[in-house]
Parts: sequence; C-alpha cells; structure tokens
Amino acid sequence: MFVYANVPYRIKKYQDILKHPKDTIEFDENLDKKIREKRLDLGADGALLCDENGLIVKVNFIEKILATTLAKLSNLIPEGGIWMNTQRPEWNDANNALVGNGVSMVTLSYLRRFLNFFNNVFAQVGAESFEVSEELSDFFLKVAGTLKNNQHLLSGRMNDKDRMQVLDGLGKAGSDFTEIKFISMRSLAEKKVSH
Repeated sequence: MFVYANVPYRIKKYQDILKHPKDTIEFDENLDKKIREKRLDLGADGALLCDENGLIVKVNFIEKILATTLAKLSNLIPEGGIWMNTQRPEWNDANNALVGNGVSMVTLSYLRRFLNFFNNVFAQVGAESFEVSEELSDFFLKVAGTLKNNQHLLSGRMNDKDRMQVLDGLGKAGSDFTEIKFISMRSLAEKKVSH
C-alpha cells in the first residue's frame, strides 16, 4: 500500500504555464491551514490525501510509479527535454548551479533509464494488467494516445508547429489530471480499472 501526500502547492493549468512559463505554481493557503489542523488531530496522517469519506487514499506500487512517470512525460518537450515546471532544479542541474526554470536533458535521460529498468521488471512479472485509479488510467490513455498519434513526428526531426502539437497533447493531459480534486473523489475501491 502506498499513499499520496496532500501538498498545498498547485501546478497551474497548462495554458497558464504557456503564458508565464516561470510562474507555474500557486500556494493554497486555505489548504495549508486545513492540512495543519488535520495534523494536529491525526499526526502525520493528517498530511495525506483522503477521499470524500475522509479515508486515506491508498494505491499500489504500480500506480505510484505510473504517476511519477506520467508527470514527467506530460512535461516532455520533443528534441528538448523535460520542462521543470515545479520551479525546482533536478539534482544534477542543482549541482551545476542551474535554477529550476527551463528544460532538463538530465531528467529526460534518467526517465529513459527508469523506463528501461521497469521494462525489464515487467517482462519478468508476466502480469497482463494492473489496477490503477480511474483518473490515472485516463491520464495514461491521454499521454499514450498523444505519443502514438504523433509517432511519425517523434521519429525524426520536427518543426516548431509539430513540436507544439505534441507539447499541447501532453501538457493538456497533465493539466487535466492535476485539476482533479482528489478530496472529492469517490472511494477508490469503486473506481479501479485494469490496463
């Protein structure tokens, strides 16, 4: 069983990030206050994401790994790298004294390494499908659909218009997912799907 932290930072919508790419995060003061109050009552569990019934949202390892992967992929800029929309540098960029604004080839390289590792792991597992939440499944299908529909563009050099087409598909998928209000989610037990 794995859980999600309920953090009071919100990544802005994709269209807003395009307008102001160095202003990508908002701090939700009301949510921060609620989290602090819950922590006084529940201890550390008060900072975890809960469903509409107040129960801690629990997921499996596959969902956590997929959420991490999709978050990175939804920020892919073809022929560039991964956009660091959290305004924080990755470890290697920080070592090189780079701020957390811009595109990271290091993150893209580590994502490729990560995917290759899990490709081998899944080859050994032999399972045909895994349970994930409906919201994450939708996110996965949107990202996979964008990559599949633009495979012809991604296989060679591309112009700015084609790059923007891919960027829009991935960015919108990520934005749609982050807009989900986990607090008002139905019980995850009722919403499991397999892929």
